[in-house]
Amino acid sequence: MGNRCLSFRMELLRTTAVWDRRARGSSNLKKQSSPSEVILEVGAEGGTLTLVRERIGGAEWQFRMGRDEEAIYDLLLEEDRGKIGNYFARTESVKSFPEALNLLDKYPWFRLQPLYVHPEFLDAILLEVGIRGGVQQEARWREQLKQS
Repeated sequence: MGNRCLSFRMELLRTTAVWDRRARGSSNLKKQSSPSEVILEVGAEGGTLTLVRERIGGAEWQFRMGRDEEAIYDLLLEEDRGKIGNYFARTESVKSFPEALNLLDKYPWFRLQPLYVHPEFLDAILLEVGIRGGVQQEARWREQLKQS
């Protein structure tokens, strides 16, 4: 019974996180001229990885990655929370999109749930998903992105 309850809670959490991220992602489409834009957001049961581009002081675009595992952190018992370390982290900025993808490559991001992809980067990201995960992963991403 306990495992079923935990599975239900994890599925509920995943579903809530997906809809929350989609809602935030769709609002980012309206902010194209802002100094910071979400390029890619992927998620799993416990959190998300987000690739953002920023223009700092009018300079060239820079990219950084954020990792947010707050959802799984909230489910853990107090004594287990210390074992996961920092549940939110941001990388230093890099100057190119390929370097930004290298930041993501620390994780199997192409296997995660695509929550948002900036339209300007859609083709490039789908190409990279295909390179890293093969035809099946790319097809899964295309299908998931059609539904969002």
